[in-house]
Amino acid sequence: MQELLGHYDFYDQLRNRQFELNEQIKKRKESLKKTQNGILGVRNRGNYIEYYIREKGEKTGHYIKKSNAKLVRSLAQKSMMQYLLKKPKKN
Repeated sequence: MQELLGHYDFYDQLRNRQFELNEQIKKRKESLKKTQNGILGVRNRGNYIEYYIREKGEKTGHYIKKSNAKLVRSLAQKSMMQYLLKKPKKN
């Protein structure tokens, strides 16, 4: 049988979870500071996909070679972290 939590136990669990989430946000922001500058650009060229790195204000960017998949992965992960950190917060 499932045990019901008292009011204070539930409140403590919520506070602990909020603290854990805030710590994760801090870690993600620190991680973002260490990432490669630039924005990942993706173009579909029929049978294959091309990746580009763009700086702010650039329209075309610079081609990323297939052998540099690590950079593509890093920029994609950076983009996802930025998206998640910009989601609205409720206090």
